[in-house]
Amino acid sequence: MMKIGTGEQSEGLYVLSVVTPVRAYRAIGVGFCELWNRRMGHPSSKITSMLPDVTEKDIDSRIKTCDVCFIAKQIKESFLLSNNNAKNYFDLIHCDLWGPYRTYASCGVVYFLTIVDDCSRVV
Repeated sequence: MMKIGTGEQSEGLYVLSVVTPVRAYRAIGVGFCELWNRRMGHPSSKITSMLPDVTEKDIDSRIKTCDVCFIAKQIKESFLLSNNNAKNYFDLIHCDLWGPYRTYASCGVVYFLTIVDDCSRVV
């Protein structure tokens, strides 16, 4: 585990002091559609098609070459019906941590964390 920073309390808030140097990432040789695909978190083809200057050919190419899109769009079996119905936000949340994945994200991470609020279904 790598330490990325420490926090000190100041007037009721914790101020982060970064331990490691900040790095800037730049996409080199990445196509327009692929760049937006990464920025928007690998959205569906319907969402991607709303971007200006994106063609069906771009979308088909992205789906064929992006490992994350391919795996994320696989069909999964449904869960059994649950009697848990939260009445208020954050009464019940569902979390899923997945990874490590062999392809690094643009920021260098290899894990995915999904959190769903049971009441609102917001992800």
